[in-house]
Formats: sequence, C-alpha cells, structure tokens
Amino acid sequence: MKHKHPNLAVRSALFTLATTVAVPVAIGAEPAVQGPESVSDWFDAGLGGCASSAEANEANEVGPALGGLPRRHSRDNATTALFRLMGKNAIWNRVNALDMQGWTTFHTEGMVKIGGTFFVSSVEVIEATVRNGTETDALYDFSIDRSEGRGRGWLFKFDADGRLLGQVELTDGSIYHPGGIDYDGEHIWVPVAEYRPNSRSQVYRVDPDSLEAEPVFGEDDHIGGIVHNVHGGTMHGVSWGSRRLYTWRLKGPKHGAFQVKQSHWVPNAEAYIDYQDCHYQGIEYMLCGGVGGYSAPFGSIAFGGLELVDLRRAQPAHQVPVNGFVDEGSGPNPGLALSHNAFWAEPVGNRSMRVYFMTETDNQAELLVYEATPWVNR
Repeated sequence: MKHKHPNLAVRSALFTLATTVAVPVAIGAEPAVQGPESVSDWFDAGLGGCASSAEANEANEVGPALGGLPRRHSRDNATTALFRLMGKNAIWNRVNALDMQGWTTFHTEGMVKIGGTFFVSSVEVIEATVRNGTETDALYDFSIDRSEGRGRGWLFKFDADGRLLGQVELTDGSIYHPGGIDYDGEHIWVPVAEYRPNSRSQVYRVDPDSLEAEPVFGEDDHIGGIVHNVHGGTMHGVSWGSRRLYTWRLKGPKHGAFQVKQSHWVPNAEAYIDYQDCHYQGIEYMLCGGVGGYSAPFGSIAFGGLELVDLRRAQPAHQVPVNGFVDEGSGPNPGLALSHNAFWAEPVGNRSMRVYFMTETDNQAELLVYEATPWVNR
C-alpha cells in the first residue's frame, strides 16, 4: 500500500537551536533518501564499509572502525546508519513549525508520517486519576497506585497544513490512553491502556486510509508504545515508563482473530529516560524518543533523548541526548522537553536527519520540525 501526498509549505520558525542558519523546509516533504542504497554507498566510500555481513556484525559487536567512525552495520537502514553518527554534539536547527487548523490535539502520545500525511495518537482527559497512597516501581511490583480516571482515546490524521483529515476514537471503558504508535507499511499499530501503571491494554491495528480500527490482542499491563518487527515476525512494546520491554509472538488471524502464542518481558537496561514513542527501523531495531524528570538544587529539570534499541537483545545500541525544549524554553512550560511525547525521524540526504516533534502544552500541540546534523557531517 502506497500513500502519496503533495508537498505543502507552511510558515517557518525564525529561531534555531544552533548558530547555523536554518533554511525553512516544507512540512511533509519527502526526504531525499528513501532507502538504504545511497547511505550504503556513502558508508562504503567515506567510512570504509564492511566486506561482508559477518564482518559488519563483528564491527558492531566490537566497537567503532579505525579512525573512530562506526562501520556500517548489515542491519542498518538509512535512518539507523545516520543516527549512529549522531551524538551529544549533533547540530540541531529548528526549520519549521505548524499550528493545527481548528482542531484540538489534546495530550499527544505517538506519531507516524506516511508520505506527506501525519497520524498522531492522543488522550483526552475528562477526569484525572487520583493517587491512592500505594507505591510501585512499575517494574518488579505490579501494584495499582491510582484510580482509573476517565477519558477518550484518539488517533488523528492531518495534512502538512495542519488540517484535520479524519479521526477514530479508541476508547473501551477505562482503557482510553493511547501510547506510541508504529506503521509497518500496511497498518498503524496503536496500544491503548488504562491511564495508570500495571493495568490493562488493548492493541489495535488501524487502516491509514479508512481509519478502520481492529482490536488484535490485549495485555495485563500498561503498554505505552509498540512496534511491529516485520523481519522477526514479533511485536515489541514498552510498559509505563518503559521499565519493561515486551515481546509478543502472535498466531493468526484465524477465523478473523489473532491469538498470543508467546508473551514475555525483560527489564529495560536503560533508565535515564522513559520511552514515549517508538518506531521500527532497520532489521530488528526500534528508535525511541522519551524524557526523564530529575530534581536538582536549583529546581526540576527534564532530560530528553532518542535511543536505538536492538530488539534481538532488548538492549540499547546507540543513545543521543535531545537538549531542546518546546517554545525554546520561553512558553508556559519552559522546561517541557522536545522529546516529551510524539516524534518521527527520517533521513534528509546522507548528511542530516529531519525530526518532527509534537509535544502539547495545555491540550494543544504544534508540529515542530528540526534538522539534526552529526558533528562529523557539519
């Protein structure tokens, strides 16, 4: 299934995160690189590509290639190959911002981009949850620490001008909190959970054209993000705060229904951020964005980041801090990290990555567009 949409220009932001001058780009524009071929050529020509898959795997296991630059891994695609070059000194420039046209985003959670069309999951909170005094680490302890609250779960579809193209409600009683979403080339996968850790979830797959939603399977935990491992034939999810990393193997559909053949979780080896949104990449990786809150002598801070996770091992493969904030730290929530909620990343040529962030303030989110360039490609 292919989805093609025209490129539509929108207003540009006049400020950047770095000293490099930002050039406005068309939101929704197709990236210059759609597959790994040109990035493969780039790595082979400029970074000494590996002679074989075995050598590539060995290089990834042992460490960087000679000269300090990473070799191209045989499992990389254009996004993961470029992401491996990024670090804490990557150059981030805001190149565009988009207001939504006449519709409320509510509390955004996950985002995918298909052609020039965007899809964002969101929770509309009607009644907030209330803590009951119980403590839980949301990892080894499965205690319920708050009330259900009330709300509605949504998946919105909008174009590169911010116009709402469609919506589907994904609410089932106390299960109303959508999480991070993924697109596998055919369906958008959306987990919807109770708005509390250690609770319950229902995973849907949604047709991006009709927005028809089909329940696929459930889990007795809060699933806050999901990806479809199309190479391994498995589903992978993260719990509340991403403390548990889940793997499911499904059977079916038989007579129109799926069955969970196998389900298990392992502790997340990473702890500095909580994954909020994840997308399948390369061969058995997921790229996740998230945030962690910390107390300091001068007040609370939010630390954002992006992380490449090896699904075969449930281990982080590469980590990049995102030291940026919504409204550049000048709005009503100056400490709100860019990667607090929904994001999407794609390569722009072989030198930079375009990253879309959609974190809401007071139930309304802008689509913020950044171009991130590895320091070595500056």
